Amino acid sequence: MDVDTLELLSRAFPGRLRVSVSDAAGVLGYRPQTARNRLCAGRFPVPSHKDGRRRYVLVADLVAYLGALRATDEALPKPVPRRRGRPTKQQQATRPPAQ
Repeated sequence: MDVDTLELLSRAFPGRLRVSVSDAAGVLGYRPQTARNRLCAGRFPVPSHKDGRRRYVLVADLVAYLGALRATDEALPKPVPRRRGRPTKQQQATRPPAQ
């Protein structure tokens, strides 16, 4: 578990072991309706459970997902920004031929 993320979430949601899907969506950067759509499609990245009519996400699961996301993000090479517009003559000459 990532301690910094856990501390941040415990400050945002003091004393709570679980948060609503809307709150989890805010942490993940989704809109609440997008989170509900992903839940229905089975593509929500964090496991959730239902209590009565409401659906909740455990804070520990949210921290674990964010930690794994951070670890994979650090492992990926950063993309080289592309220049806008047409390629220059030099770029066209060095480009491999189309197959």
